[in-house]
Amino acid sequence: SIADLINSCAVTALKFLNGPDVPVYYGRLDRNVPDPTGLIPEPTMSLSALINAFSAIGFSKEDVVTLSGAHSVGVCHGIPMCPGHNTSFGNHYYQELIEGDLSGKLPTDVELLEDNTMRSLVQQYANDNSQFFSDFSRVFGKYISRIHCNQTSTGPCPLDDIGNSTTSTSTSSVTSSVIPVVASPSSSFPSSSSPIIIGSPIVISSSSSSSSSTSSSESFPPVPPISGPFSNPPSNPGGSVLSV
Repeated sequence: SIADLINSCAVTALKFLNGPDVPVYYGRLDRNVPDPTGLIPEPTMSLSALINAFSAIGFSKEDVVTLSGAHSVGVCHGIPMCPGHNTSFGNHYYQELIEGDLSGKLPTDVELLEDNTMRSLVQQYANDNSQFFSDFSRVFGKYISRIHCNQTSTGPCPLDDIGNSTTSTSTSSVTSSVIPVVASPSSSFPSSSSPIIIGSPIVISSSSSSSSSTSSSESFPPVPPISGPFSNPPSNPGGSVLSV
């Protein structure tokens, strides 16, 4: 789905910037209309408002500290968030906060230091990039696994409509394409303890020498069946499942 693609791009970009691996679970549904406003934190929010917004969807204030590490890359009104490190993901964001280098920082970034619990975690991340990467992978993975505002996928979603299929082609060629990935409570797949990681092959190829229907050969990573919110997907296939 488009929602899956957006999240896949986010995780791929994170890895490209030398960030941690983040598991990506496919099966979100696309919507025809946007979600209600107010689901995305505003840059003008106070820290308390930000904490409340994340608390409403199941995140702690420690999670807010962890997700704020995304500010180690990107720009704010054209000003690099972390001058000198803007193209590399890492704990330099926290180091600069501790050192008092607040150039390009948001008000909520600065306020992280005013709460003793949050400041302690900022200090831990500033001292230990490995801990930051481990926590960020876990928390960001949860964040992009939103099904609804207050629900999170508990595992990889079964992939539907990926069995033997027919594809009509009109020229002699070999083509590959990405297929829609949707949740289905009745699908059965080989069990696996590993989540789908961005970079796993999801390929459909088909060949034909004339205008006809031919069988497609498909290669997919193993996906285990799941339980949880995706076991009962929304009845409206036009509904989206993600806002980031």
